[in-house]
Amino acid sequence: MSQLPRIINILPLGDSITDGAGTHSGYRFFLHNLLIKSGISFRFVGPKKTVDPRMADRYQNHAGYGGNTIGPDNSRSGNIFSRLPDVMKSDVDIVLLMMGRNNYFQAIDLDRIDEVYYNFVHEVIKYKPDAHIFVGTMNYSKAGNSPDDPALSGLNALLPSVCDKLKAEGHNVYFVDIATCSNLGQVDFKPYDNTHPNDIGQEKIAKVWFDNILPIAKKLNEQTEERSDDVKVSGLKLNQSELSLKVGDEFQLAPVFSPETPYEFSTLWESDSDAVIIDSLGRITAEKCGNATITATHVKSGLTAKCNVSVNEAVVEQESVIIDGLFSNADNWTGDTSMISDNKIVMWFIRRELSVSTKEKFNLSNRFKVRLDYMVNDNRGVPFGNYLSFKLGGLEVRIIDGVTSAQVLFNGEVLGEWNSYHEIETRTYTLCYDNGQITLLKGGETLITVNKCIDFTPSSLEIYSNEGERFCVIGNISISNII
Repeated sequence: MSQLPRIINILPLGDSITDGAGTHSGYRFFLHNLLIKSGISFRFVGPKKTVDPRMADRYQNHAGYGGNTIGPDNSRSGNIFSRLPDVMKSDVDIVLLMMGRNNYFQAIDLDRIDEVYYNFVHEVIKYKPDAHIFVGTMNYSKAGNSPDDPALSGLNALLPSVCDKLKAEGHNVYFVDIATCSNLGQVDFKPYDNTHPNDIGQEKIAKVWFDNILPIAKKLNEQTEERSDDVKVSGLKLNQSELSLKVGDEFQLAPVFSPETPYEFSTLWESDSDAVIIDSLGRITAEKCGNATITATHVKSGLTAKCNVSVNEAVVEQESVIIDGLFSNADNWTGDTSMISDNKIVMWFIRRELSVSTKEKFNLSNRFKVRLDYMVNDNRGVPFGNYLSFKLGGLEVRIIDGVTSAQVLFNGEVLGEWNSYHEIETRTYTLCYDNGQITLLKGGETLITVNKCIDFTPSSLEIYSNEGERFCVIGNISISNII
């Protein structure tokens, strides 16, 4: 045991943007990288937990509640005020508070929004009078009423005076202008979504939080406590040092540490070429011919490891395309015209039970494939067992509970099933039938393979959602006979 900097407790508190809203752990992952690199000893606290494989267990907790208003008035999904007895059970040194957007979406308490916010912060202080509370403005949104609109008593403009009033009362409250300092643009939001930032936007938000809390965090870390030191990382390599891929291929790189299970295993990934794209989990997608060097950096130790990747042209089977872009072309859409976006792509946010079938009939050979570009919009709050399916005759694919599992069925019989952890992001699903072998792929990853000879007659494509709500967006669909 040694005298080491006291681990400080940081509570991320707010609505869906704090929760992450489709980006694993939102700004929390990027903030945790910055704090670790700065030598801050900390943990995230709160009653909720997000499984993000990029972070150690002590960084998984938070108090982000999607759809919640400030409270205490009721809202569609609840209010954060009523959750405070549970939220504030943890020891808390720093609170990162960003909320209020759902009040504007649901038009709740807008005539006294500053009073409601003031009362909420006061309630937090009752639980943790010594905590340092950082109050952040909300990023701009085109969806719903805006907290930037002065005609609607825009909360962003009112927050400085709310913070000044609380500081004058002797409380540790700090105003953080996230909306202005993060400077989010259209590229920083998820597809078809003008409210929830993608990873690029969340990283910008994290940088603003970091810049504002760092002085306080350093001061708190000057206190010491007796504890065992974290496991030190002495070596880093990758599961592959050389890769040869074809355009369109995917591959999962993984760090291998010495010792094998370091306490701090956060890894940053970079590519020096646009021949490949690599995401924050180390997953490579080959984009075009060329060479690239992937560099993995262990955040805490600074150790690096590299993988050299060569990308060649893919060998593409000749295809006879029966249908292409069924709903990506608005001319083929027979549903509600309000679902059509400005660029004439159907934005299909399923908010009810819905079934859509093509009017076209087509012949399928014994070698064909169906490709679906699919994005989960928001699967929180939907009933367990909710699914989206697409059917060709008796053959059906179900994408269940967002993207946590998938099934292949024939005439209602489950032929194969795949399960994973919670994950919300754009995916391409491809169902292939090749002379009696059925394969379901997600991106380049094979999920399910099963053998079953099926006699196909001319059929139409049906898309169906059971009890859908805020469930998904459909992009491109294509059906091809493979020659």
